[in-house]
Amino acid sequence: MRTETDFTSPILSRRQVLIGGIASTFIVAGAQFGQAADSIELSILHTDPALVKELHEDIAANFVALFPNVRIRFTIVPTYDEALAQSLRDALTDNPPDIAFHGLNNISLLAERGLLTSLDRFIDKEPSWGQLGYHENLKQFCRHRSQTWGLPFALSTLICYYNQELVERVHGTNVNFPSNWDDIAHLASEIRAPSGGVHFHYQSTGNVFLFDLICSFGGQILDADHRTVLFDSPAGLKALEVLKSLGEARGGPDIGTSAARAAYAAGTLGILVDSSSALTNFLKQAEGKFTVGTARIPLPGGTDVRLPSAGSAATIMSQDVQRQELSWNYIKFATNPENQTALAKQTGYIPVNNIAISEPALLGDYYRRRPLYGPAVSMLPNLTGWRAFPGENALKIDKAIQDLARDVLTLKKEPQAALEEMAEVTRRMIGDG
Repeated sequence: MRTETDFTSPILSRRQVLIGGIASTFIVAGAQFGQAADSIELSILHTDPALVKELHEDIAANFVALFPNVRIRFTIVPTYDEALAQSLRDALTDNPPDIAFHGLNNISLLAERGLLTSLDRFIDKEPSWGQLGYHENLKQFCRHRSQTWGLPFALSTLICYYNQELVERVHGTNVNFPSNWDDIAHLASEIRAPSGGVHFHYQSTGNVFLFDLICSFGGQILDADHRTVLFDSPAGLKALEVLKSLGEARGGPDIGTSAARAAYAAGTLGILVDSSSALTNFLKQAEGKFTVGTARIPLPGGTDVRLPSAGSAATIMSQDVQRQELSWNYIKFATNPENQTALAKQTGYIPVNNIAISEPALLGDYYRRRPLYGPAVSMLPNLTGWRAFPGENALKIDKAIQDLARDVLTLKKEPQAALEEMAEVTRRMIGDG
C-alpha cells in the first residue's frame, strides 16, 4: 500500500498504514515541494513499524521544515531480514533507497556486496564530530574492512523483565532481583503463574540474544576473520546450560516468544528475558494490572565483556553525490540528541547519543525518574557490533541454531550435544556458502 501526504508545517497528520508481509510506502513532503527549482526527493527504507513508525514520521516532518525543498518517501518493511531482501531486490533493478535503516547484523553483508556508501569521508569532514554526542565506540558497530558503513540509530540488549507482584509472593518485598542465573532459575521455578515462571527469547532475529548469553560468559561467536567458529567453548556450554535450567524452571510448555510477550503484558508470566526495546510498550500494557520490574542480565564473564547489540543503523545506499550529502545531513538529524530523546521516550531502545542520555533537560532527569530504563542504558559500554554469518547460508544457519536452542529449552537435547551440533552445522554451512 502506498499513501502520499503533503505538508505545510512540521506537524504530521497521522494516516493508518497497513503493515504486513509486503513493503508499505508513504510520502512526507516539504511545504515548497514543486515550487523550488532544486527540489529533491529522498527515499528512505525502515523497519519495525510497531515501535518506530511515528518517530520516523516526526523526524521526517521536522527535517523538511528545515529543508522545505525536500520530499521524503518512506518504504516500510516489518523486519531486518525483509529490509535486507528488499535492498537486494532493489540492487537488481538499480533502484536502491537513498537511506536505509538496516539491522546491525546485515551491515557487513551489504557493504561486502558494494551496496553501501562508506561514511568515513563524511565523518572526517565534520569539524566538531567529537562534540556531537556519539558514543566513542559507535563507529565500531558498523565497521567492515576498516571502513564505517552505518551510524547506529537504535540499540537494544537483553534484559530481565519480571512481574513484581508474582516475584514478591516468592521473594517477599524489598528483596533485589537475583543477580545470577542459578538464582533466577530457582526463583522462576517457585513462581506460580498461568503462563509459567520464565521465558527466554530464543527466537530473536539472527539469534542475537542467544549470542548475548554466550558472550556474557566471555565467549565469542566467530574469530576476527568471521569464518572460524568459536562458540563451541566453555562459555557456549555454560550459556546452553542456562537455557536448560530456565527450561526446567519455566513450569509449563514452551509457548514461543509472541505468546510469552502477550502473557507477560497480561500479567500471567513471571519473568521474561527479552529485548529492552519492548519496555515502553510493556509499561503501557501492564498499567493497572501489575508492576513491571527490570534487571540487567548477569555478566558472569566480567563487567568488560562485549555483547552483540540488536538494533538498526542508518546507511546511505545512494550513489548520487548530491543525494549522499543530503542523506548524511538526514542521518545526523535522526541521531541528534533531540531525536534520540524522542526515540528513548517512545520505545525502550537505547539511544546512541550521550548528550541525550546525560543532559537533564533531555533524558538525564527522565531516566533518573524512571529507573526501569536504567538496566538497559547501563549496558551501553558493553555493547558492540552484531554480524550475520558469512555466505549464502546465513539464514539457514540461524534457523538451525534456533531449532537446537529450542530443543535445549524444551529438554529434548542436552546442552553439550546441542552445542556440538550447532558448531558442526555452522562450520559446514559456512564452508558451503
